[in-house]
Amino acid sequence: MTKSSEKHCAPEILLEMAGENSDIFIQLIEIFFRESRNQFTEIKSAAAIGDIVKCGNHCHSLKGTVGALGADNLVQMLQKLEDDCNQKRGDCGAARIAMLSDELHRVRTEVQKFIAHF
Repeated sequence: MTKSSEKHCAPEILLEMAGENSDIFIQLIEIFFRESRNQFTEIKSAAAIGDIVKCGNHCHSLKGTVGALGADNLVQMLQKLEDDCNQKRGDCGAARIAMLSDELHRVRTEVQKFIAHF
C-alpha cells in the first residue's frame, strides 16, 4: 500500500459508536477537531520548554482523543512519546513533534473528507 493511499484513521468507528446518529456524530467530530488542536498545541508548548512530564500527559490526552477514530499509527506514536516522557528518556524534540504534527494532519484531513461525503 502506498503512503498516499494508506488509511490514517477510521471515522466510521466513531459513527458506529454514535449509533449511526448523524447529529451526535457531528458533535463528536467537532469535539475531536477542537480537542486535538488544543492538545497538540499543549504538546508543542511543553516540548518547546523541555517539560517532559507535561508533554507526556498531553500525549496521553491526545491519544484518547484520536483513538476513538481508529488512528492507530498516531496512537502508537503518542504512546511511544508518552512512555519515553514518563521514563524520562528520549526527548520531545522538534523532529518528533513534526512527525506527530504530520500524522495528526493526515488524520484530520481524512476526517474532513469523510464528513464531506457523509
